[in-house]
Amino acid sequence: MDTSTPNLKTIAGRIRALRLQRGMKRYVVAEKVGISRVCYHGWESGEVEEPKLGAIVAFAELVDIDLDWLIRRKGEDPIERRTGPRMSRAGRRIAHLRKRADIRIRKRRPKKRKLKK
Repeated sequence: MDTSTPNLKTIAGRIRALRLQRGMKRYVVAEKVGISRVCYHGWESGEVEEPKLGAIVAFAELVDIDLDWLIRRKGEDPIERRTGPRMSRAGRRIAHLRKRADIRIRKRRPKKRKLKK
């Protein structure tokens, strides 16, 4: 997995940066946008130079950004608004731990006692 800083000069880099900033997995984004995992990987790797407009609109709505910034990088830069990579990584870790704790709590069930005859 490539952990280098995405190149924001390309649409592929902007898509990858937004996904990483939101702490989302590739397959989750592909599912929610309505495309295959392979197609989404093509977006991020730059193999697909011009993604379909409907899917790009769905992605922009998913990550809640301005479509104009995503396509042409005009307007307010949502990447610069983040607090920093360490904060977002820590935030993702805290959310992950909270989710795991919640799952453990839900899975606990009272033990069934066997009745003696």
